[in-house]
Amino acid sequence: MNLEKIIFKEEYKLSEIKIKVLGNYAPNLRSIKNYPCSGYYIKGLKKIVVLDLGMGVLPRLLKELSTNNKDIYDVVIILSHNHIDHSFDMIPLSMYLLVKKALKRNKNTHLKVYLPKRSLMYTYIKIFSKIFDVYIINEDTTFFIDEYKFSFCQTEHRGECYATKIEKNDINFIYTSDMAYVSRKLKQFCQNSICTLIDSGHPNKDSAKTLPGYHGKTQDVIEDLIDCGVKRILASHIKASLKEEDYLKVFPNDYDVLLTKIDDEYKIF
Repeated sequence: MNLEKIIFKEEYKLSEIKIKVLGNYAPNLRSIKNYPCSGYYIKGLKKIVVLDLGMGVLPRLLKELSTNNKDIYDVVIILSHNHIDHSFDMIPLSMYLLVKKALKRNKNTHLKVYLPKRSLMYTYIKIFSKIFDVYIINEDTTFFIDEYKFSFCQTEHRGECYATKIEKNDINFIYTSDMAYVSRKLKQFCQNSICTLIDSGHPNKDSAKTLPGYHGKTQDVIEDLIDCGVKRILASHIKASLKEEDYLKVFPNDYDVLLTKIDDEYKIF
């Protein structure tokens, strides 16, 4: 283990902030139950923050809340973009909240949702103003939970898509969400991040294996982030058709890169 990893792990012990993987797959034709799409549950703040709510994530979120004796209204949801593998379960969530509201007859229960305006999901959620408080995210958006600041950077991806930064005292965690490549703007946004959760893209160097404008190459993404000083990388948004080894073989041996696994927890500060 190199000195950089040792220093990171010593700093790492100082924080209680963790992220639990509820779903980490790209769109797939396999069982959503076993291969849920993007969804990440952040623990340790006064509010539970959920980054994306893709297909198959909602049942896992509700189970996690029940296990920790938490209520759905303790949650703040941030949707990086409109694509169904990042936002679809907002639809069953809306049905769940409508039933919950009807049974409780409570007019003052709203769930906070942050998302880009240029999306069909934004239009859908706005219909349900009785159950959602809707906030638009763009590159000027900032807000705080406890002393942690949230900010956003648009990524190069088909559709309006944003990376999310959570920071305190010049230490930050970033979730890139989807990207065709690491743009110069995203490099600046991720500079010296203590931990960054990435869209892994595709580990194969063959360009025919990727859709232009959607997801980049695993090795390129990792190398670009290493160059801008990211201390630790959590690789996610993996393809169900590939094996774990397909990704691991392009990870650098001398750097702290982990392939995320569903239900695992990772300290992020």
